[in-house]
Amino acid sequence: MASASSPRPSRSGIPEKRAGRANATCYDLLMVDRVKQTRRRGHTRVSPKHQVTLTVDALGQAGLRAGDELRIEVIGPGSVLLTRTEDVLERFAGSMPGVFPPDAIRELRNEWD
Repeated sequence: MASASSPRPSRSGIPEKRAGRANATCYDLLMVDRVKQTRRRGHTRVSPKHQVTLTVDALGQAGLRAGDELRIEVIGPGSVLLTRTEDVLERFAGSMPGVFPPDAIRELRNEWD
């Protein structure tokens, strides 16, 4: 019984189309100049677009979440510090209850009319 996909040539250097993938080309790994290395735990690399991926563990330990805004400070050659920016309004909103009477906002709005 014949297989639906033909076998890949072993180290022949001739690319072959894979069955089930119309435009996929299969190459032997020995033809590739450089194989992508797995990174060591806790290490990352700056991409060509100047992007850096942070590990989930590091973000969790720092208390950072996706969507947090960060300030970047250069500490020295090869050293950068990321600090979460703080929304002052969010931090202090509602922190002084009882300072203004309950209808103070309504009275101010009525002055605009």
